Amino acid sequence: MDLTYYARLLLRRGWIILLAVAITAGAAFALSKMQTPVYRATQRVLMQPARNDFGLTETLRILLRSWVVYLDTQQQAQAAIDRLSLDMTPGELMRYTTINSDPTQLTVQIDVDMQDGPLASEIAYELGVLLKEYLDHGNRDLDKQDRIEAIVL
Repeated sequence: MDLTYYARLLLRRGWIILLAVAITAGAAFALSKMQTPVYRATQRVLMQPARNDFGLTETLRILLRSWVVYLDTQQQAQAAIDRLSLDMTPGELMRYTTINSDPTQLTVQIDVDMQDGPLASEIAYELGVLLKEYLDHGNRDLDKQDRIEAIVL
């Protein structure tokens, strides 16, 4: 078989390749137009120790996960709903929300995925504020050198 055989075959059957490409592109375009857009709002809360020593920083790393657990509860979801006057249940809000911690960057990240982008941003920010208020409340009784501050970024 030589190159001219392949060229003749491509000329005779090339329309099949072009048809397959056109059908695939058309189907992909139609499916993408049928999907509803989902927006992601991300709020990060930086945890900053009052002093840079190993003990307080290690304590902070250990506590990061417990703050995620605190924030990912029905009570905190209800508090955010009440503050924003939303018409949803805590379970619905929690279904839209993903909360993670990153011990290497000392942050808690709140992701809210919804069809309403501005509302997702408001919810993510409000959950970050709730976490900051929780830490501020816990810091009240501590010496300034033992505090861990939360900064809503």
